[in-house]
Amino acid sequence: MASFSAPSTKPLPSHNFVVHVGITPIPFSRISSLEIGVETEALSEGGENRFVHSLARPVAAEKSLVMERGVNCGLAGAVASSTAASLRVGAVYNFLIICVLDQGGAPKKMYVANHAILKKRRFSDLNAMSGEVFVETLEFIYRDMTEVPDAAGLFSLLTGA
Repeated sequence: MASFSAPSTKPLPSHNFVVHVGITPIPFSRISSLEIGVETEALSEGGENRFVHSLARPVAAEKSLVMERGVNCGLAGAVASSTAASLRVGAVYNFLIICVLDQGGAPKKMYVANHAILKKRRFSDLNAMSGEVFVETLEFIYRDMTEVPDAAGLFSLLTGA
């Protein structure tokens, strides 16, 4: 008898994700402005107008993605920091991959931002009185973002896992 197993109904945790800038994995602690959308224009007809037509229009504004990470000073952190430091402002990266993992660490959702440009690197204030973590913020602009249907398959292809 064939068994049927329903997909998990547990929501994905938002704290478990992996980011690749090009093919380089870089650890981040926060990502904001993750969205997929299109710009529209409302068009009203003349006469008895009970409907508004929405039309897709050309992109008029940059799409941005903001990623934050604490700067680490340990040995493992030095490797990660040097990798992130090699990212140049103004450099174009063919793609950014954001992979959201489930509770067991398996890839479940994947988003790819195409033609990403590192627009800005910001650093938190230096304040000896605060005791806060030194945070680096990277802002990328990108051309288009898509959700990949088979996240696990593509992730294993890209990472060789």
